Amino acid sequence: MRIQVQNVDAAAPDVGGVRPARQSEHPPAVAPAGREEVVREQELPDEKQIRAALEKAEKMAGIFDRNLKFLFRKEADVYQVEVIDASRDEVVRKIPPDEMIRFIGRINEMIGALFDVSA
Repeated sequence: MRIQVQNVDAAAPDVGGVRPARQSEHPPAVAPAGREEVVREQELPDEKQIRAALEKAEKMAGIFDRNLKFLFRKEADVYQVEVIDASRDEVVRKIPPDEMIRFIGRINEMIGALFDVSA
């Protein structure tokens, strides 16, 4: 059983092979109207927590004779997991599927073109 983590985007920071979420991706939680409570922002997992989660995933996949490969897909700005049959060394499933990655990439292009301002 093995887990491979590949960072396809050289610009993405490497935290144990897993790209942490940017602060702007997680807006701060907002208290309901009329309340004076202070709501703290969600804390991002540190490298130790990420490694522990990956080890747990590796053990679970090993039960089913599978390997996991994590790939950063730059065009969609997401990670994709390939589930590989260890006995045949063949990709069984991709999460999210390639079609979804292409769809997200196209949406990102359209949004970029929509907000692209030429001076």
